[in-house]
Amino acid sequence: TIGGPMVAKLVNKSNSRSVDSLQGIIPPHYIELVRQTLHDGLDPHTKKGGVSQILNGHWKDPLSRGLNQTTDIPILNEQLEGKVFGKVAQWLIHGLSHFMVDGLDKTDFMQ
Repeated sequence: TIGGPMVAKLVNKSNSRSVDSLQGIIPPHYIELVRQTLHDGLDPHTKKGGVSQILNGHWKDPLSRGLNQTTDIPILNEQLEGKVFGKVAQWLIHGLSHFMVDGLDKTDFMQ
């Protein structure tokens, strides 16, 4: 664990209180991301699904639009480009959700 048993106990106590401390500092969907990743009662698969759902709800469309506006695929019309970039956005979000959950679990932060 991080810094021994006393620090680990403090980290565990802090995990449960982090969400309340973040309100008013960051948008609610980011607070929900923190809640999902720090939830001791959820297995990693469930956490990843929850993180993906939150990110898809808030990032997929803007990310897809941004990619579509800045990147041209000459052989595709705008509508097909939009579908392609929607899938790219989903793939990026899926990877990010795995990185967030797996990365946190590997740090010993969740002991």
